[in-house]
Amino acid sequence: NSQLLSDVTKYDVSITSIDYSGKTIAGFTRIEFTSPSQPISTLQLSLLSMNIDSIVHVTGTLLPYVYNDTNLSITLPAPVNLLDTDYVSVYYHGAPQTDPSNWGGFYFSGVYAFNLGVGFDSDPHCFGRAWFPCNDIFTDRSKYSFHITTPSNYKAFCNGILNGVDSISAGTVRWNWEF
Repeated sequence: NSQLLSDVTKYDVSITSIDYSGKTIAGFTRIEFTSPSQPISTLQLSLLSMNIDSIVHVTGTLLPYVYNDTNLSITLPAPVNLLDTDYVSVYYHGAPQTDPSNWGGFYFSGVYAFNLGVGFDSDPHCFGRAWFPCNDIFTDRSKYSFHITTPSNYKAFCNGILNGVDSISAGTVRWNWEF
């Protein structure tokens, strides 16, 4: 089985904690993917300088991986055959990165935390990898859902349609967006 870039069909990004003063986030991303051309035994993703807590297959199995602060290679429990769909969840935390040009990436400013989806000094220029594990190339089109947990007096805005706000606990809510 060869190692090919997968075709990610959906990202389900959940940010469960935002530390505005420490400028860090924590969360997990569930990645739905297919094999576009031939069986794959690894899932190749990009993620910049985060700490990976675990990677879990849809079956509940912890998956082995190799990560060098830029490239993430996840060993799948079985090859994913042509046009089959599989799912993994990557749990992570850390300080999201900005682009060296200071135009692009993830920023904290007072009570605001926000992402610019590009990085002009980065190659490729798309820059989702600054805050979630992804196939960070322009040709990989995907659906997204975002679940952002904030204090109840804060708001989270994302691309797409707001599907509701869930009360998590006293003083905490989760904003659910679909794109």
